Amino acid sequence: MLKLLDFHKKLYEKRWNGELETHEDMKKFEHDFLNLATEEKVSDEQVNELMNQLYIPPYKSDLLPDHLKETNVVKKVNPKRGGKREGAGRPSLGTTKKLSITLPDEIWKQIDDARGNQPLSAFLREIITNGNWI
Repeated sequence: MLKLLDFHKKLYEKRWNGELETHEDMKKFEHDFLNLATEEKVSDEQVNELMNQLYIPPYKSDLLPDHLKETNVVKKVNPKRGGKREGAGRPSLGTTKKLSITLPDEIWKQIDDARGNQPLSAFLREIITNGNWI
């Protein structure tokens, strides 16, 4: 079983480090993994569980078994990094307020025709900020 777990660990690292160039590469490694599991007489339930673990992303390391927590790909994910930081992300356009507005169908049709593919919120923001609503 140690040989299988070692192969499982290598396969997980390859998958999450982007070393598998194509879907066919992944299928080949999965095929080799299944052959090794058969050689080592591992139950179908265990094989299915190990296969599903290959698709758990490294940032969800709490869901991974111990042998996969030891991989380089999981060690690269630093839980103290990322998240909300001062000055990060898009600058705010202002305060968001949710509203519901009732207009006659003819007016909605005119709005839809005028905005084209532009999202309704962006269209209305542009009209209001440019002062076209006065």
